[in-house]
Amino acid sequence: MMIFNARVLTMENEHFDFGFVRFENGKIVSLGDMADAPAPGPDDFDAARGYVIPGFIDAHCHTGLYIYDITETTEPVTPQMRVIDSVESGNPDFADAVKAGITAGAISPGSSNLIGGEIALLKFAGRTVEEMFVRTCGMKGALGANPIETHGREAKRIPYTRMGSAALLRDAFTRAQRYAKAKAEDRARETDAGLEALLPVIRGELPMHFHAHRSDDIMTAVRIAGEFNIRCAVVHATGGHVVADKLAQAEVPVILGPVLFPNCKPEMDEGEAANINALDRAGADFCFGTDAQVIRGADLPVSAAVAISSGLDEMRALRALTRDAARILGASDRLGSLQAGKDADIAVFDDFPLSYTAHVKAVFVDGVRRC
Repeated sequence: MMIFNARVLTMENEHFDFGFVRFENGKIVSLGDMADAPAPGPDDFDAARGYVIPGFIDAHCHTGLYIYDITETTEPVTPQMRVIDSVESGNPDFADAVKAGITAGAISPGSSNLIGGEIALLKFAGRTVEEMFVRTCGMKGALGANPIETHGREAKRIPYTRMGSAALLRDAFTRAQRYAKAKAEDRARETDAGLEALLPVIRGELPMHFHAHRSDDIMTAVRIAGEFNIRCAVVHATGGHVVADKLAQAEVPVILGPVLFPNCKPEMDEGEAANINALDRAGADFCFGTDAQVIRGADLPVSAAVAISSGLDEMRALRALTRDAARILGASDRLGSLQAGKDADIAVFDDFPLSYTAHVKAVFVDGVRRC
């Protein structure tokens, strides 16, 4: 299969004003200038000088989950949960997102628990979760009002305060460290599913994705991650501009969004699309997430376009939806740019992809046309 007569934006250093992309068996095999392209066949796709880019990646969403399946709220710390066990692979929201050029996303448990479970990076097409699954890309954590209201104010138990939230997180990571040492010394009496799930976190293999809006909650996430030498990303970061330099210095990436969501609680009072520019100027690493179903997953590119209207460079915004999202999610070996050997997750637009005049002409996931 080949897409030809295209403006190819690879999201790497090389672009082609009049180019092609060839793929077979779900992988890109070659790309370049049309002068070097083979003769098009009857099944190849004529982009008619439209833009060809890697599919967008929603770096934080709950697509495919129903509200009663998002968080196991019976306990505040549940790292043993796996979100793939709640995903409805046939949910129509996946197809709606694909029609907007979104080919993959990080499906996350909700933010009612301090530690909510494993986050799964999924393709947005496939009959089963197994077909959609790319990799486990994070462990969900949460700070701020959500776990306090769910467990403290409603259930009358810890965490009732932000101090309580931080204390429970430290307790969980400390117990995981002790468990790891006991296993290494063959002293573990029995398997603990929750602590087993935290082992990749404390070994630095799997990052925590901390839901946090206020700048103080953001810094609590950074502080605790530093105490235990674990990797982390901050999700939402409504007040991230206040500590943009701190995030850049700590090399903590940010998953921004939902940019279109109104300030529905005091934690979000500082939310403005223009704040994204502060992160960019500070050199902080960031990408975008919709938090779907908070907003429509299909509105991911609209979120980036709003950031552009507030001053963000348009190519920076496009990289945040593709290459940077893949890197932050640990999947840049397969996703996020158009290169030989990477997955053929490709979107074709008739205009610059983040322009309000742009329309999706075709989307391919694993080399199969999905719209």
